[in-house]
Amino acid sequence: MDHNEMIGYKSPAHVRVKAENVIKHPFHKHWDDFEVICVLKGKVQVWDYSSEYELTEGAVHVFNPPYDHMISGSDNIVLSIHIDCNYYERFFSDLRRRYFISDTIDTQSGTTSDVKYLRFLIARIASEYRGACGSSLIEQYTRELIQFMSEHFTDYIFYSDNKGTANFFHLHGTDREFTTSGIRQYNERIYRIVDYVEAHYNEKLQLKDLARWEKVSESFLSREICKKLGLTYSKLVSLTRSYEASKLLSSTELTVDQIAEECGFCDRKELARHFKRWHKMTPTEFRREVKWDVQTGNRIVSERVSDEITEPLIDRYLDAY
Repeated sequence: MDHNEMIGYKSPAHVRVKAENVIKHPFHKHWDDFEVICVLKGKVQVWDYSSEYELTEGAVHVFNPPYDHMISGSDNIVLSIHIDCNYYERFFSDLRRRYFISDTIDTQSGTTSDVKYLRFLIARIASEYRGACGSSLIEQYTRELIQFMSEHFTDYIFYSDNKGTANFFHLHGTDREFTTSGIRQYNERIYRIVDYVEAHYNEKLQLKDLARWEKVSESFLSREICKKLGLTYSKLVSLTRSYEASKLLSSTELTVDQIAEECGFCDRKELARHFKRWHKMTPTEFRREVKWDVQTGNRIVSERVSDEITEPLIDRYLDAY
């Protein structure tokens, strides 16, 4: 199933900006593009990385390539900015390895100065694009946005709700006692482990081996992972393998048995048990839903919103900083 959505860039800065009332944007992915959205009015539901979020007015969310995602809503205005990875890799060589997380969906955290400045950067790009999409300032502003997100919106934690769903949230620091710049150093070990699991998910992964590698006891590492990441080690492995399975289910014709073996599960039964924990459906049901969404004429339903309406909504974020 090929549901890669190609993005056409008329701007020399390889950025595309649009504001729409989004009713339904079916399952799709961008192999080579980041998509940053900001809800200017109303609310939308998004599905991203096995998680579902409700984004309300002022929320910012980043869809990282090449992950499947979907957006739906009704009476809303969503500002979206697509950024060409191929172009901006000349400035950020490891851009494809970066995973951006915005915490604006975490209403309990309040609106921090980081979030306000993030909205300002997004609004500045949109405002310049509206005036002249060929402006050389768009590239400069986009580079500043990527740099800022790299410094302030790449550290994350999992949060399990009462339904058992594990959602991502941007991590400011344990008990808010660390500055943003100190978070990465404080959590360096945890992110090494996350990176290792993501790179070796289809192998036999035992906590005792990682503890030996980190030169700490297994019990200490287990507690540290749970405290800082929000998930136990076994759940981290389960989620990572299940998500890799979802990518194969949605983009290949491999059988469920083949996918189970490819993703490190013993058999299809083990895959189904873990997959249902995170996706609330079996692998077969998931594949059927994505196929229906992509192949049965389910189309993008949205309506462009005029500059006259969006301009004051965007300008308030420029004026707020």
